[in-house]
Amino acid sequence: MKRTVISILMVALLLAVAAPVLAAEYDFGGETVTYVAWWNIFADVKERIAEAEELFNVKVKLHPIYPWEQDYTQALIARLLAGDATNDIWVIQNMVAYYDLLANNAIFPVSEILPADYYDKFNDAEAQLMRALDFRGKTYTFGHGLDTPYPHHMWMVLYNKELLERENQPDVYELYKAGEWTWDKMTEIARAVTRDTDGDGTTDQFGLKFLNVLMPTILGVTNGASVTREDASGKVVFTFDEEPAIEALEQAYQWRTVDKIVGGDDAALFAGKVAMDIIPVYGLFERRAQLVEGGERFALAPLPKGPRADRHAYPQQAIEGRVMSADVENPEALMALDAYIFQGETDSSMDEYMLKYAFNRQSAEVLLEALENFTGEANFFMEGVLGGHGFHDTVEQVLNGVKGAKVAMSEIKPAMQSRLDTLFGQ
Repeated sequence: MKRTVISILMVALLLAVAAPVLAAEYDFGGETVTYVAWWNIFADVKERIAEAEELFNVKVKLHPIYPWEQDYTQALIARLLAGDATNDIWVIQNMVAYYDLLANNAIFPVSEILPADYYDKFNDAEAQLMRALDFRGKTYTFGHGLDTPYPHHMWMVLYNKELLERENQPDVYELYKAGEWTWDKMTEIARAVTRDTDGDGTTDQFGLKFLNVLMPTILGVTNGASVTREDASGKVVFTFDEEPAIEALEQAYQWRTVDKIVGGDDAALFAGKVAMDIIPVYGLFERRAQLVEGGERFALAPLPKGPRADRHAYPQQAIEGRVMSADVENPEALMALDAYIFQGETDSSMDEYMLKYAFNRQSAEVLLEALENFTGEANFFMEGVLGGHGFHDTVEQVLNGVKGAKVAMSEIKPAMQSRLDTLFGQ
């Protein structure tokens, strides 16, 4: 492949300018660039790919690997070991492959070639997403979001305003604007509306729809907790045994097992039999037709603040990114090509985001505020590393009252720390 010699500063500048300039700097000589992902990331950029292939003298192809059919991490490492990944761009996620690839030194740190102001050209929320997966002071992910340059996995609270009014409960959005939207307020409202409405002796109206093993980690972020953390030496340590996390576990247990405020489904929510649902933003799109039809009956709010929090948090369920293999031949050229294919106009992307996820004016306002205040938090960065190794099973025991939160986390901590130590060689 032919390559014009340019400075690192020029790389960052080139990624932000017109395609002809990018193409003039990089000629792939007819080589193939392979994207690896578990869904069709090319669906909305086919025309851009065709243009890029001509401008950059390159062939761009998608190589699908499905994690539910084979080990995604091992498939990527196999490409690296076979020498097939020098022109690869891999799609990863905090829950899919990323940390295992890091542990195997299989991906290239882009922070080694880009100046600090590279991310200034992205919107704040998008830059936060890319930097959220920084590890031990280095950045590995790059590029605009594949579906949208804005977070769409953020957990929010969707609620039925009509039900709350009927039950003489305060409006969640008004509590949020007044700085009073907290765990305690959610508890009060959920308890007040959970009841048997038809007198048959069975509870048929609930305060909250969703509560599974993810809930404690979601609540944990709203209380300053994290499942893992890097200490001053760079060691990754298990931290969900700390007090903010224990409080989140105990709150989730209280709601599900003691208060019994959790129940119902989507049908019950839209029928006015469930007050609130903790839901990722993409779930709004899946229910958009019903929400739009419902008009002002439904509203959106951030997650409530935990007792230790002084701000609302917007944890992501999943953070996706693109990375290059450790033996990449020309990272600048791949990033330039990727920028041309996926870089969109922020203004139009925001319009598309709102059209896709907002269902009324109030929800649009809350989503805008969420994007402005998002700081790159996720409820479980290393879910793929620890979730299936006993963590989720133990959380389920806590939620069901089999074990107390402190005892359960104390018991599992050595195994979780051992998993981290082995994976990262620390």
